[in-house]
Amino acid sequence: MDSARSERFDAAWKMVAAEYQQDMVFPENVQPFPARRASV
Repeated sequence: MDSARSERFDAAWKMVAAEYQQDMVFPENVQPFPARRASV
């Protein structure tokens, strides 16, 4: 019985993940912030 629940969960998780998955696109002109020193 546990394997049946596990299989249902795995199938449901794949459907949920597919619904909310998106490709990330990052602009090429992003500049990093300068490094900051931690205050003491």
